[in-house]
Amino acid sequence: MLTSGLLQLGFAAAIALALAARLGALLQYLFPVAAVLTAVLIERRSLTGYLSFVIWLWMLTPFVRRVADLQSGWHEPSLILLAPYGASAYPAACLPSCTARARKGRRRKACPWRWIPRRCCASCTPTLAPTR
Repeated sequence: MLTSGLLQLGFAAAIALALAARLGALLQYLFPVAAVLTAVLIERRSLTGYLSFVIWLWMLTPFVRRVADLQSGWHEPSLILLAPYGASAYPAACLPSCTARARKGRRRKACPWRWIPRRCCASCTPTLAPTR
């Protein structure tokens, strides 16, 4: 079985090989699709692995875009820059099915993403309270 670390490493190796082979034009279309599919596979295995992958994707996507543009010419609407948005939006897209499963009784593992806003608000509350 593939772990989230192996999936991340495989994604990075495939992108590095495509850049080394000077396939920047192909990478314009392949990178966003591969990023979203990898994010979906990693999210199914490990939430921490998914968050790690998305953070790295947000940091490294501009570099991949610049190298691909160097190889294939500059494109104003670059599809490569949509990859982090697609990978980050995946949990929001599956939220309705998660909440439906939670209502049916499988509350524990039905929707792990539903706790994120509550945790963020709880951690920000002491900071937002006025001090004396």
